[in-house]
Amino acid sequence: MVKAKIIITVKAGFRDPQREALEERLRQGGDELAAPTMPAAQAVPAGLRTGRYVEFLLDTDDVEAARRQAEDFCRRRLINEVLEAFTCEIEPLSN
Repeated sequence: MVKAKIIITVKAGFRDPQREALEERLRQGGDELAAPTMPAAQAVPAGLRTGRYVEFLLDTDDVEAARRQAEDFCRRRLINEVLEAFTCEIEPLSN
């Protein structure tokens, strides 16, 4: 058995309302959310992105077959390929 770990993000060039809301929150007084070593003027970290995280189990021990199955599932069921991209990590689980 393996665990598929999927990270889904909005592709570059498309509007990301969640990121925009988070950036605004950080600009309005999110200094307490910033890392202690981050300058106050940089309350919004460069390259900030938001997304979704999904995990599910696959009943196989073949990591490559699991990756193909998970990626196919993502493309058919989880993401809108026009707007979103995803990364897939497969973690073998010990019995």
